[in-house]
Amino acid sequence: MEHRPSSSLYDDHVRPGSLQGSSSSPSGSQAHRKQKAESETPDQALQYATKEKILSSLFPPSNDASKWKYDLVVAQQPVRARMCGFGEKDRRSISPLPFVRLDITEGGLPVNTDELDPGFFVLSATLYEYKTNQDASLVIHPTSNTSFPRQSCTKNLVGNSYAHGKRLKDLDGRWGIWFVYQDLSVRTDGNFYLKFALTYVGW
Repeated sequence: MEHRPSSSLYDDHVRPGSLQGSSSSPSGSQAHRKQKAESETPDQALQYATKEKILSSLFPPSNDASKWKYDLVVAQQPVRARMCGFGEKDRRSISPLPFVRLDITEGGLPVNTDELDPGFFVLSATLYEYKTNQDASLVIHPTSNTSFPRQSCTKNLVGNSYAHGKRLKDLDGRWGIWFVYQDLSVRTDGNFYLKFALTYVGW
């Protein structure tokens, strides 16, 4: 997956022109007021960052993000879940909790991610039926009248299906970008699997 900006963040800044004086020589009081006005004029170059400065702060010049390869590794696979039904009481999370690691490489070598903000990486989880590979994120509510074409649907995957990246250590003490799902439950019984999709929101 490649990071491609959908739109520019800011246009390049335009430095304001200096204040123009009159053609005649100003008096002492006028010169003093002009000098004071110029000193109070803010330097917009210090207030606004250019697009190039923002991108260089996100990705160091030594790295070309367009050549990076992104891999998601599910280090801890979810195995079982207690069906929580259509109520909110006694809801239990999927066990074990899904732990997903993001690996970034360039030319087969790992990329140093110490200068990247892990919070800009967002991982979404979608529930799929195991045998049919169909999206099982929604389920018909049992109170719906099946004789009508419009039926009430509700989420089958309950909880926070989005996780922001965090910089954590693995069991070997190595730092990395991780996604942890602490609050995911399934309403109905069956065999399912989770599909993860990565998004970068730092552009």
